Amino acid sequence: MPRQGPPAVLLVSPPSFSPTERFYIPCAEIPLNICYLAAYLEREGVRTDILDLEVEPSPFPFRKYLEERGPRIVGFTAFSPFIEFAHELARQVKEWNPAALTVLGGYHASAFPRQALEEFPAFDALVAGEGEITMRELVEHVRGGGGDDLSHIHGVSWRAPGGGIVRNPRRAQIADIDSLPFPAREKLKQDRYEPNPVNYMQRPTTALLASRGCHHNCTFCSKHLFKGERVRSADNIFAEMLHCRERFGTRDFRFYDDNLMFHREQAMRLCALLSDAGGFTFNCFSRVDTIDEELLRALKAAGCYQVKFGVETGSQKTLELIKKGITFEQSRRAVALAKKIGVECQISMMLGLPGETREDIEKTIRFAVELSPDLILFNIFKPIPGSVLYNKLKNQGLLLPVRWEDYLVKSPRPVVAGAFTAGQLAGFMKRAYFTYYFRPRYIAQRLKWLFRAPGREIKRYATAAGIFGKMLFGKS
Repeated sequence: MPRQGPPAVLLVSPPSFSPTERFYIPCAEIPLNICYLAAYLEREGVRTDILDLEVEPSPFPFRKYLEERGPRIVGFTAFSPFIEFAHELARQVKEWNPAALTVLGGYHASAFPRQALEEFPAFDALVAGEGEITMRELVEHVRGGGGDDLSHIHGVSWRAPGGGIVRNPRRAQIADIDSLPFPAREKLKQDRYEPNPVNYMQRPTTALLASRGCHHNCTFCSKHLFKGERVRSADNIFAEMLHCRERFGTRDFRFYDDNLMFHREQAMRLCALLSDAGGFTFNCFSRVDTIDEELLRALKAAGCYQVKFGVETGSQKTLELIKKGITFEQSRRAVALAKKIGVECQISMMLGLPGETREDIEKTIRFAVELSPDLILFNIFKPIPGSVLYNKLKNQGLLLPVRWEDYLVKSPRPVVAGAFTAGQLAGFMKRAYFTYYFRPRYIAQRLKWLFRAPGREIKRYATAAGIFGKMLFGKS
């Protein structure tokens, strides 16, 4: 894409340079959040660049890039484990040009609208919640020479001239998310994005969001920070898929939210549109209490090859703690239905939640074996910053003084006092994975997929071999 002059805004996605997380997730996904933001700003007449350091060579000459592009505002998005990487980049921006406005957005910013600025001095301001309208107003303020006073911009926390931190009123959410432009995927080097082989059927492929916010109350999740669930219309989602097919040749999609299946009428309408169009493939999330046989059959006919369920635990005590709002019988029924209809089923489980004993973890492993889905993902529990469980543990003084990067879900390092040791957590992970995947029943179950999609399956086996090799021979 030809350059059109220096951007007013540079949006940066920091790298996730954790060897542990890189190993367990050997892939790179497009940063949909800043692609949405860039598309909105461009529509409003604001020149915007995206720099995704996840797919750039390392070390990346960031200072040289800043000098060449000369942005007036540099925005960073970061989940909590990567906030320190984002701050180091913001520090380099301030060294390059102290007058450039550095802005932090994303889940960490929304979870800690005051603390993040106190802890990380290279950020001038922070956007909590949705960023489209707030960033547009920040640009207008800078362009108009508005000075240091940001008190009139809702959704912002900022550094007052006297040195204090001011938290402005929260911004109202965008009610009609169909009104937003499609993510600016054209600003990315799309050939550099290599999805996990578990997560696609054909190339090219891309991620897609059908909703914002969430109306569920799971205590381990931080989606409640973006209150007010809103779901896109089926026609709007379908229009984006057609756009991706026509512009980029994309026919494979990953829905990264689990609310679409809750809105059954919308989901069925989308399935009808995709079935009529033909040629699309996709995977999606669903809660086990919102799926049924008719919907699963419609999903398969529309091109859905995989459904992911958050089962989370096999312990009733833990299920009540996380307030998932599901039953074991609903999990059994959902997995059995997927197998019956021939849609690949993946579930996720957590190990080591607060108050869990060895017996609770064994219950989770046994329940996973009983369900025997096509794929399973075990994660060590880490309290997501901003979640109900995180706040509860913090108020109880149970959070250990660790670095933010230790909140990576694959890192065995404990972050909660009184929990299992790092060695014990690593041992639970090894036991869970080896108990599940090295069963004759599972091996026979898995072979059928080799005949359906041999290329993808071979890539999966190579990925799995690396993971299990690390578990066997790596350090705990």
